[in-house]
Amino acid sequence: MKADGKSKIVEHKKTSKVKKKKGASKVNNVLSEGALKLRALVDQAAQKAVNTDVAELSNRSASRIPDVLEREPIDVVDSAHVDVDDSRNKQRLDISRTKKRGRIEPKDYVDDPNVVFIGNVPLSVDKGTLIKKLGIDPKIVKSIHFRSLPVESKFARNKRIGVIRGKLSDAKATQNAYVTLVDEKHVDELLGKNTMEIDGHYLFINKTSPSSFSKFNRKKTIFVGKLPKSTTENELFDVFSNVSQVKAVRIIRDPMTQKSKGFGFVAFDERTAVPEAIRAFHNKKYKGYTLNVMKALDHEKAAAFKAKDTKKRAGKKGAHGKRDSSTNPRKKPRKT
Repeated sequence: MKADGKSKIVEHKKTSKVKKKKGASKVNNVLSEGALKLRALVDQAAQKAVNTDVAELSNRSASRIPDVLEREPIDVVDSAHVDVDDSRNKQRLDISRTKKRGRIEPKDYVDDPNVVFIGNVPLSVDKGTLIKKLGIDPKIVKSIHFRSLPVESKFARNKRIGVIRGKLSDAKATQNAYVTLVDEKHVDELLGKNTMEIDGHYLFINKTSPSSFSKFNRKKTIFVGKLPKSTTENELFDVFSNVSQVKAVRIIRDPMTQKSKGFGFVAFDERTAVPEAIRAFHNKKYKGYTLNVMKALDHEKAAAFKAKDTKKRAGKKGAHGKRDSSTNPRKKPRKT
């Protein structure tokens, strides 16, 4: 009986151990399944995060593409090892520079075959009035820009604001106009109206800009110095029209204030007018000033004259700055 009891106890223990092992295996299976699911969720979340980061990075890159493309034309043009059509690069570069500046400057018109410069336009004349006064078809005009308006001194460095606010000075009563035509074939029509009068002002019409005045035939042009600062282009035109037909007049002015610098140029239609004008007006009184009238120098002579004058002025300034030992000797230090 005791042996049977012991055997039953041993069997019970074995059975309980087997049950425990089965229970443990079930628990382990449950835990392993849970761990796998948890790992799968973690992996899924990680993959989603990676995809999100990639998408954001792509969006950021895409948003930066326009900026890169805008800068690309300049980089391409400046590069010496890119096989791209040169003309296309130049066009892109010009567009980029124009956008960077924000607005068109007078120098942009130089040598443009479709642009005509009109000087001495009354300040009261706007675009519509100018087209009407010139008697041309509005359809041949692409654009008109006014420049060189006299603004008050406090707006000298920001003329655009001064013009918008209407803060004009009395330095002069005129402005310059750049007229862009739709086709070069209409240029001669406008040039034919040179020196026509609008509201008491003679219009001086030529190609491109006033810098082209230097391209005029110097043999037909005179220099007029020692002018009263109040002298206008109209007055100078009237004075020298008594000699011969005047083609153009330009008074040199300060680019900031538009005030006269006291000298200018007069271009005639004929070469014979130059010596006649010199004889008639050189060393003659005009508004209390003695005029200095001479032939206009060519580029080389003008540059040499300017260099010589600059050197002369510098010499005088240096002479005044130096101490003359004979008249103003240095004092010797006192002996102690």
